[in-house]
Amino acid sequence: MISPTELLLNVLAGLGLFFVGIKMVGRNLNTLASEQFRRRIRRASDNVGVSALFGAVTGFVTQSGRTTSFIMASFVQGGLLDVRRALTIVM
Repeated sequence: MISPTELLLNVLAGLGLFFVGIKMVGRNLNTLASEQFRRRIRRASDNVGVSALFGAVTGFVTQSGRTTSFIMASFVQGGLLDVRRALTIVM
């Protein structure tokens, strides 16, 4: 049986790794993304309908809504999208 203290420490360690991962992916995305890629992402997120379709396709391809959320969080961290546009894609 796992103690409550050990469970809390495991959860905090997992969250720490998650946030470090998002920060690293976002930083690397910012340096790797070309201007053409940035324009396409912005254009896809301008229209709410296109954003929803883009999010649905991304969720379908990755087979996970969590993965789509992680990718959009990385895009926001990397400066490719603002939060409002990323939220329409995730929703």
